[in-house]
Amino acid sequence: MKKIVSLLLTGAMLLSLCACGGSASSSGGSSDSSADATASNDETVTVSIQFTFPEESADGANKVLDQITEASGGRIQFEKYYSYSFVDTADVVDALQTNQLDMAGLMPTDYSIFSLNGRMCSLPLLNYPDWEAACKIYLSMIYNNEDMLAEFEDNGLKFYAGYMCPGYQFFCSEDITDTTPNTFNGLTVMCDNAEMQALINSYQGGAISVFPTDFLSNLQNGVAEALMQHVNCAYVFGCFDYVKSAMFFGEGGFYNFPLAFAMSDDFWNSLPEDLQQIFAEYADDFSRECYTADYALYSNVAYPALEEAADNIIMLDDAQIAEWQAACSDLVENAVTDIEQDSPNVRDALSQLKDMIANYDASSFSIGTTNFGTDVEW
Repeated sequence: MKKIVSLLLTGAMLLSLCACGGSASSSGGSSDSSADATASNDETVTVSIQFTFPEESADGANKVLDQITEASGGRIQFEKYYSYSFVDTADVVDALQTNQLDMAGLMPTDYSIFSLNGRMCSLPLLNYPDWEAACKIYLSMIYNNEDMLAEFEDNGLKFYAGYMCPGYQFFCSEDITDTTPNTFNGLTVMCDNAEMQALINSYQGGAISVFPTDFLSNLQNGVAEALMQHVNCAYVFGCFDYVKSAMFFGEGGFYNFPLAFAMSDDFWNSLPEDLQQIFAEYADDFSRECYTADYALYSNVAYPALEEAADNIIMLDDAQIAEWQAACSDLVENAVTDIEQDSPNVRDALSQLKDMIANYDASSFSIGTTNFGTDVEW
């Protein structure tokens, strides 16, 4: 299978919206799931799939889906819902489990289900070497750690593809005069990570959860002075007009968050073997396309826009990042202890994750094989 990776910036926009949740509208539509019976070898299968992003930003993902349709000789067709237009983000897992949807993009934010994929992988300052490394390591963890894959399987889901969203950085409408956590003192900061919120509050800042569509208005109206987000999301929602300074925790960011595409087990099991094989062959393409498209937006558009808008961009060195790590250590330990309630093996998984990060070598790192048994090629 020929690997095709799109670098179109319109395609790149899709993951910027994925990472920040896209639009939260819900039309409550209906879908004829193909999971009711196993398709025959000449039957056309219509796959209902929901994206977290709008149609105008879906060129990259749709290119892979078009390749799947072509490879199937037209037997696989996709019924697409954009921007959570079928169900809202909180209902995606249920829609898959009840066969309302066959496939969907989801952010593993329900920590009662995704303790490892969600909360463990988004602990502060894991210090991924770079963004691509974060994507590869996340996929390798899923494919090589039974507990992480089981979080999907035990809930009637089949993990199809995924990648790590860009690392979160700190953007402020005021001058940054302190590169330690004391910089939060007196600031209201928009953020959406539990440990990050606790850190902000412990340094006399005010952490608030804000949906991305409200980032800009909060900065405009002085409701908040700062934002902890990734560059692409801050750019897409127009925040740079109000960013005077920024602080970067390396390319890995302050913390990272994964995006996953999953199928319902019923849908997967309904497919004839040859169509299962086609989906399997393109799973790696889908994951890699997600990262490549988002990176194109970051490097070609979003970061240059930040450079033009901000008076000062501070790149923290290793010693400064270590100081932030020390400030987060108790919060991380408390989070890990909390995760153990649902995932008793979290400390082993976290040790495995940290070992991959510490020993990462781009020239020799192998993600392995997908849960479909196909080799991953990046």
